[in-house]
Amino acid sequence: MPESPSPERTPASGADPRADDGVPRRGLLRVAGAAVVAAAAAGLGVTARLLIPTARAAPAIRAGRPDQFPPHSLRLLGKEPIFILREESGFAALSARCPHLGCLVQRRGTGYTCPCHGSEFDERGAVLRGAARRGLRWLRVDVTADAVLVEPDQEVPAGTFVDAPHV
Repeated sequence: MPESPSPERTPASGADPRADDGVPRRGLLRVAGAAVVAAAAAGLGVTARLLIPTARAAPAIRAGRPDQFPPHSLRLLGKEPIFILREESGFAALSARCPHLGCLVQRRGTGYTCPCHGSEFDERGAVLRGAARRGLRWLRVDVTADAVLVEPDQEVPAGTFVDAPHV
């Protein structure tokens, strides 16, 4: 009588499914799963790096030489929306952008007015009325013997003046 195949052997291959063929299946699945997780994490890292902007400070703006700004003067820089103030106490810079929506403010009387929504600011940039909820930004100023430099991305407390070298 022919021998029936034992339950341990498969008739097609004749191999024992419990036999160790050198590659444990569970170990292989663990390694493959870890590789998929690592690839996904790396992909998320690259995606986040591309989507999240890196903050880069704008370069300092050279407004001119200190002697080009007489005492008690106010000048709007030609290329940048920045007012340079020169008083006895030194130099200061105010942003000429309305904090409400970024429109360029205009000098009116002793203060400033936003043409977009009518916000009004006093001579120091403090909001008087209108849609703006805060005053004009005061910007960092550095003064050397031959240059007035404005840092457009660095806000300073309102009323901050920098001593001018004797010119």
